[in-house]
Amino acid sequence: MGGIACDKIMGASPTGPSPNSGIEPTTESILRAWRPPGSSTGGCVVVQTPLGPAVQRQIEALQKLRANGNLTIVRLNADLYGVKPYYDYALSAGLRIMIVMDTDVLFNGYSSWEAAFDAHYSRYPATDIWNIGGEISNPAVTDHLLTPEEYILRFRQLYEYTRARYPQVKLASGPTFGSASSSKISLGGPAEFQKLLELGLADMDIVLAVNVYTLNALYQYSSVFGQ
Repeated sequence: MGGIACDKIMGASPTGPSPNSGIEPTTESILRAWRPPGSSTGGCVVVQTPLGPAVQRQIEALQKLRANGNLTIVRLNADLYGVKPYYDYALSAGLRIMIVMDTDVLFNGYSSWEAAFDAHYSRYPATDIWNIGGEISNPAVTDHLLTPEEYILRFRQLYEYTRARYPQVKLASGPTFGSASSSKISLGGPAEFQKLLELGLADMDIVLAVNVYTLNALYQYSSVFGQ
């Protein structure tokens, strides 16, 4: 399971601000981006989780998408407090929930990734998919840079831990960088993803996640999955 960031590919995010291109996307064009014609299920919406007035407006947007059959999964950022209103709504609406624990969340204030997971699971036990980390080599999104070897070691430990303690839990790998190359990181996203697969990611019963920001990256990711 991977996600194409619709604000990168087509300049529109259904729960985000309008783009500055001067061309306003239509409802139909946004819906086609994540629910192609013929699809029998709704899509997954990434919801940013600020508190304050934005909460109610975003929940109203989620209600409309769900009512039209265009929403199945809500992806939320891990937060012990701010994400709760969104989690409660998704739970009451019967939506599937995916929570992203980014790399900094896994490190900050916890003795281990297992301890971080325990803390978040106790608050959000009905979560369907737990996304562990993300863009591990990108200094723009994390202060805790990891090599594929370092990531897979910690991820495997957490994977074995959750299988033993929370057998109902489904983990997702941290999505790799969304571009095929960058001066900021040693490996482009597709190359890093392939390395993670070779290190054992493909042998685990998990959701495989990638970020896609460019068409070039999309083609290269397709090649990796095709292998």
